Amino acid sequence: MDCSPACLVRGDGARNKVHYMLNYALPNDIRGEWIWLSDQQESLEDFVFFRRDFTLYQTPSSAELWVSAGCLFHVYVNGRYLGFGPSPCVSGDADVAYFDVSFLLETGVNVIAIMGYNAHVSRTGARRCPSGLWVQLDTGEVPSVWTDGSWLCHPGECFRSGRPRSSEARGFCEKADLRHYPFGWNELEFETVGWCPPNVRQAVADAPVKLCLSHRAEWVLNSDNSSNVLFRGGFKQQRAVTNISWGGLPDMRGPGVYVAETFLYSAGDWETEAYVFSDDPYVLMVNDERVKEQGVGSLPPKADFSRCRPLCFGQGEVVSPELVLVLRRGWNRIVFAQHVEVGSAGASFLFPEIVPDDLLSLRKPEQANLRGWSLSGPLRTPIQLVCPNLLFGDLPKSPFVPFFRPAPDENVYLMSCEFTPGEYSPEETEAPVQLEEGQYIVFDFGTMVYGCPELEFTGEDGDILDVVCAEQVVAGQALCWAEGRRNTDTLVLGPTDHCVWRGIVPRGMRYLMVAARRAAGKVVLHGWQVRRRKYRFDNAGSFTSGDPVLDDIWAVGVRTLEANIQGRFLDAPAKEATQYATDAMIESWAAYHVFGAYELAGLALAEFASAQLETGAIPACCPSDYFVEMPDYSLMWIVWLQRHYLYSGDRKLLERLLPTVERLLARFRQLADPELRILVDLPLRGGGYCFLDHGDIHREGAVTGLNALYCRALLAAAWLCEQIGIERKAEALRQSAAHVARVMRELTWLPEQGLFADCWTEGEHSDYTSWQTNVLAIYGGIARPEDYESILSHLFCEGEPYELLAHAETNNPFFQFFVLESAFALGHRAWAGQLLRWYWGSMIERGAATWWEFFDPNGNPNEVPSHSLCHGYGVSPNAFLCAEVAGIRPALPGFTRVYFNPLPELTPWVKCRIPTPYGHIEVEWRLEESGTLIARITSNYPLEVVPVLSPAIAATATIHVGDEVSILAEED
Repeated sequence: MDCSPACLVRGDGARNKVHYMLNYALPNDIRGEWIWLSDQQESLEDFVFFRRDFTLYQTPSSAELWVSAGCLFHVYVNGRYLGFGPSPCVSGDADVAYFDVSFLLETGVNVIAIMGYNAHVSRTGARRCPSGLWVQLDTGEVPSVWTDGSWLCHPGECFRSGRPRSSEARGFCEKADLRHYPFGWNELEFETVGWCPPNVRQAVADAPVKLCLSHRAEWVLNSDNSSNVLFRGGFKQQRAVTNISWGGLPDMRGPGVYVAETFLYSAGDWETEAYVFSDDPYVLMVNDERVKEQGVGSLPPKADFSRCRPLCFGQGEVVSPELVLVLRRGWNRIVFAQHVEVGSAGASFLFPEIVPDDLLSLRKPEQANLRGWSLSGPLRTPIQLVCPNLLFGDLPKSPFVPFFRPAPDENVYLMSCEFTPGEYSPEETEAPVQLEEGQYIVFDFGTMVYGCPELEFTGEDGDILDVVCAEQVVAGQALCWAEGRRNTDTLVLGPTDHCVWRGIVPRGMRYLMVAARRAAGKVVLHGWQVRRRKYRFDNAGSFTSGDPVLDDIWAVGVRTLEANIQGRFLDAPAKEATQYATDAMIESWAAYHVFGAYELAGLALAEFASAQLETGAIPACCPSDYFVEMPDYSLMWIVWLQRHYLYSGDRKLLERLLPTVERLLARFRQLADPELRILVDLPLRGGGYCFLDHGDIHREGAVTGLNALYCRALLAAAWLCEQIGIERKAEALRQSAAHVARVMRELTWLPEQGLFADCWTEGEHSDYTSWQTNVLAIYGGIARPEDYESILSHLFCEGEPYELLAHAETNNPFFQFFVLESAFALGHRAWAGQLLRWYWGSMIERGAATWWEFFDPNGNPNEVPSHSLCHGYGVSPNAFLCAEVAGIRPALPGFTRVYFNPLPELTPWVKCRIPTPYGHIEVEWRLEESGTLIARITSNYPLEVVPVLSPAIAATATIHVGDEVSILAEED
């Protein structure tokens, strides 16, 4: 080997690490108050405009703007849009966003303008916060402006209430009536007549929430307008729709169970497809039969009705809207009972097989009667006890005629329309674009983006635009409803000649559809874009090779990470938009190699630790209003911490989080069977739901896969304890892991089949041997080395399709991580590399621009995916390409010593740059036709390299190294 000598300092913590996060701190002198408007706090959603004029007598040398809000803000300085924030806080405190505004401030009068927003409903990706805004501007490091009684406020009356829920991740579908929008409110020259001081004020020091800095990655605001016109055409309602709106009844009579009654006429006995869309608990009865319900549940034996109210606004159970409606000849009585709170959006009904004119819905079963519904309520009967024999004849009835009122759920209206794409010329893809009533256009941004949509347009007073932000396009239209998520916002245009609308809440999207539902003339779109935060990682990695498929896999992974890294590692920007532990572990591991995001991963780990309950339980996702306990995800948090320490060498973080590990394992010891000392019947013991993977896995009793992960977590904890010198604890943990492995082998190993059973329950093993269980048995350390080949031969084959037992409909890139990790660890490196290339390469062939939630390479190529098309857990190839194909992985914590173990069986050459906590490593290698491997490894910090090469390659390999690199023998 040809190597250059280098003096190397071992990774003992003395060397300075590279930091690529913003290492700023809150001002030493914090002033100001939390401010808001009291009347807005009473709504389900708060919208408040704020502004503050101030005068500067000289241009400041520095200007730092600090902003926090519960739960979202959009900030402007002198009319310039700066961005949105803040990041949700795990603790429920208030995260503070920082802006350098020195380049915007001028001598003379300046203005800070902020839109504040809050949603008082539970969300998957945030913690509920009290409404409030805090701002402080420091000029020359001295406080100059802060929130107090001198600010002016204006309620967001232009935003309609009583809206349907958008998704679990967001609040409600936005409907902005621009006839009441205070245009110019963020500009310096604006008349503030009618604006008032805040009447809710609380000193920062006295507030229950504390200001905090998450120190997340630096970001810049990007205007992503690189879109193509995908479709343009017309749309027209072709399917029948009716709806129920309770209007002001709950305001006058109070919340409770309200009932709507109507009669449908049918010319004969038949069955028809129907859909019911509602965010609240309901019971649907047809001809005195209960046919569908949602979120009802049951009452306790001693029920206090006032304390047994079910959850509304999409916070409880929301079932699939489909049903088959059985109608008989003549009049059919439809009764819809719904638990209604103030602000409820009611319900909408879609009949795909009925044309609009054929839907005859009358308040009485008489041909000459009035159309619509009869509304009654509230009942004394709770929704849990509603049944077909309801007697509400004596209750006052209110008529509701949906034909005379706008649809409360525009998504359902758009679902009732037929969209017909037409031909368009390439010139029309450039602004401006004109739309007449009944016309629409779909823009394609080429990949998933996360941010706030923005439209610039002109129209006439009363024109209505529906704006759909979606990740899928089907039959010529962007999907306005998918997997329980409503994607439509609505704009009612005012008399203003030219205006800009920006969506309040950020969301994930690839497609932007604009439909002109009402237009007196022509609506002209002058611009369309997505305002998104693009995170800066100055120490980015790269990968290129002699195989273009591998290069494409790397690029798709980068795009997926860019969409999912939003101050933390989201599961999917268009789905739950929250951070799941195992998903985040995979994403952060890939992000080390792609962006050098070590500190961001450490923050994510610490977030889960800070969410730990007093029992020791760690939630599966955070931050979130929902506590979701999945024991396998909690255990994987320990594995994630082990991986993070190996890659980062962050000893301070390890020492800080090790008590969290101990409390978590103490919880699992408490949950374990006292005699067997393994995990048995965890759901019955209050241990949450065992996920493991999508698909059919038997999860009763002692679950093999879960105990395998328990074993793996114990071994990971032992390794971590060993790293900081707690040898006795490490040995005890290893013994516990060995015990779990031994007991599970005795209970669930089936020697005659050469596989593990999924579980052991009621004294016998399951008769199901899923492939996930057996992969996890290897991954977790339950399987013995002598059984590896037996297991692998039952599950996999040498060539395509590689997987023999994977379920087509639930095959996914999440579990492929465990397959690849196990295969690479066992030395089946060439096979694992081919599987990686085939699985993810096939997804690209199928059209993936970002990684999908589910994918079956052997599935129907024409089938339209019905799941998330940008899922973070699919990015593991980015890490495997660096660690296994390029062949660089850490041998000591923090990348001070690495293994070099390339995979020339997969590609003839590789060029790779790997970010590390101390700098970066660059590796290039190629395999000559003669079979000689020629490599070059350089770094910008002292590095030890341990080559791990097969004897055939090592005999003739030549490794050139840079001045900072030393080559060590493998036994060192």
